[in-house]
Amino acid sequence: MSTNISTVAPDQVDRVDVRGPRFAAWVTTAVIVAALAVSAFSNVGAAVILEGSVRREGNRVRVTAQLINAKNDHHLWAETYDRDLTDVFSIQSAVAQEIVTALRAHLSPQEKERIERKPTENSQAYDFYLQARDYYSRPGNLAENFSNAERLCEEAVGLDPAFALAYAQLSRIHSVMYWFAHDRSPERLARAESAKAKGSA
Repeated sequence: MSTNISTVAPDQVDRVDVRGPRFAAWVTTAVIVAALAVSAFSNVGAAVILEGSVRREGNRVRVTAQLINAKNDHHLWAETYDRDLTDVFSIQSAVAQEIVTALRAHLSPQEKERIERKPTENSQAYDFYLQARDYYSRPGNLAENFSNAERLCEEAVGLDPAFALAYAQLSRIHSVMYWFAHDRSPERLARAESAKAKGSA
């Protein structure tokens, strides 16, 4: 199973096209940090492109990533990571830290803590959450996709009842199902509020 990351320019670091739910795990963190680092780097007029790919085989994952100066096509940094899927959060942190180092940027203690923070200790719950995000973001606002996303989020919070990101996603799913008229019942809105409250607890 292989997925790719689109290029990321300074004005697009928050709009990365992620093809494949499991790639979102490290891309999300890497792009957050890339946004910070690229903003400083772009002050000298350089556009930085972040590229990479992920290949999953069984319980192993290979992540490749590279940074390119778009003005002269110079490779600033490249790395390959071979890890167990249970170690996905360490890949996030490593990629993000090396992007910062490559661009000679500096992180505040709060930004560093954000990189290293784990959203859950349960890797299976995180996998369900990422699959739910994939269904949720598919085009067409189809009820079937939202229902699959809801089911996967429920699986995630079933494995980790303290998984705030999964509850937040579940709340969004219930809200969208209501406002796009897939289910206009008061119960649907109540479930959205309930998930929101659990995620904020």
